[in-house]
Amino acid sequence: MHSLLFLSIFANILRVTSGQRTTRRRLHNTVRKTILSYYSEEEAAKVVEAAKKQNVTISNFVASAALKAADVVFAKQTKH
Repeated sequence: MHSLLFLSIFANILRVTSGQRTTRRRLHNTVRKTILSYYSEEEAAKVVEAAKKQNVTISNFVASAALKAADVVFAKQTKH
């Protein structure tokens, strides 16, 4: 029973293939800090599907998207 629970918890995390190194975030300089985000079921499904299409983990997809959005915010601030 515990193995089924373990598998169901991590069922939505995808394995990143070695051929996708250009889209993977570097772990040697990564600070592992938990940042929580909440999604509706429709939003979560959209994020999971997009991560699958890019062959990256959900965590990597969300982190990359958040960093891109942060870059846009800071770029707008420096233009003013």
